[in-house]
Amino acid sequence: MTNYFYKTKNLLILLSMILLFSFLLVSCKDDSRKNYDREDFTPIPGPPPMPMIFEGNFTVCKSKILFFCLSYEPGPENIDIFGEIVHGGSLIAKTLPGKYMHVILGPVSIDDEQKSEVNFYLGKKDGDNVKANESWKFSEKFSSPTTIYLDLSFDRLPKKEK
Repeated sequence: MTNYFYKTKNLLILLSMILLFSFLLVSCKDDSRKNYDREDFTPIPGPPPMPMIFEGNFTVCKSKILFFCLSYEPGPENIDIFGEIVHGGSLIAKTLPGKYMHVILGPVSIDDEQKSEVNFYLGKKDGDNVKANESWKFSEKFSSPTTIYLDLSFDRLPKKEK
């Protein structure tokens, strides 16, 4: 009788874990970027705002359990990194060991000003890319080019293209 109880208990634990894992998979949000028409937008009236220049450290998840990163390590060199708002985006910059710099961008459209959030990505704009866990909100136009120091973390490295 006790043997039957333990088998039933283990089966219930297993089913509960499967149900919980299924719920986690279904409830994850889709981080895919919305495709905006970069040619069709309403520009900001007046002179263009001064650019924001981002630099800082970047780390990549070293070990993870399910969806949770347990530890991060400094990122490798020579990986593409870029920033985007909605219509405004930076050119591709290359990383240094554990650091990035020269991600330069600014708002160019009314949508950029309304969203007022810069997102960062490792990888190719048209290929595999990974969104940073951090973003940067701006609320004002800068009167001169401004350097912003922001450390970024990523859940993985982009897949290498063959």
